[in-house]
This record gives sequence, C-alpha cells and structure tokens, in this order.
Amino acid sequence: RGGINPVNLSSTLFDLGLDVEVLKSLHLLGGAKMFAVKGNEYTTGRDQLNQIISYGTGTTFNQKQNVIVTGLRYDYDAVGSFSLQYNIVNYDDKLLPTNKYNLNQLFCVFMLKF
Repeated sequence: RGGINPVNLSSTLFDLGLDVEVLKSLHLLGGAKMFAVKGNEYTTGRDQLNQIISYGTGTTFNQKQNVIVTGLRYDYDAVGSFSLQYNIVNYDDKLLPTNKYNLNQLFCVFMLKF
C-alpha cells in the first residue's frame, strides 16, 4: 500500500498433514506447519470490546515459526482411539535475537467420540 503510511508486508504459510494406516487400526501421523512474515505494518490499539482506541506507529516484522509433529494412533474401536505424539516448535524473531525459543513436547491423547 502506498500513500503517507506505506505498508510492505509479506507472509508465507506452508501446512502439511499425514495420516497413514500402516497396520490394521495403527496409524502413522505426521505434520508440519511453517510460517514466515517479513516487512512492515501499522497496528491499532483496541479496548476489551475490540474498539479502536489509538492508531499505532509502524511495526517491522521478520519472524519465522515452525511446528513439526510425528506420532502413532491406535483406533481400538469405532468410537475410541489412543495416540502418542511428539511436537517440535521453533520460533525466531530476527529483529529481536533474545526473542527466540524451541519447545519439544511428548504427549498422550485418549479420544472418545460420543
């Protein structure tokens, strides 16, 4: 956008999911989500009712976030399943080097459909 307050913001989102039944009722799960944003944008201040209370100054972004997931799911009948999943999350703000983190999680999910 041109004008008095030009905006030049670009973002990319890549999303991939995988669910393969390798044996009867046993599924191999996988997924990846990769998000990147770079450029500038103007933000607004808002109150609890989402009403604009102030117009902000320009904000510059240069960030990347990746989420990678792998796991196994066992469907023990038509209404229930159990899965074991491992997530890896990486976040990197290239403009604020101290704002960078990695998070690894292992968790179990028990699901019932009713």
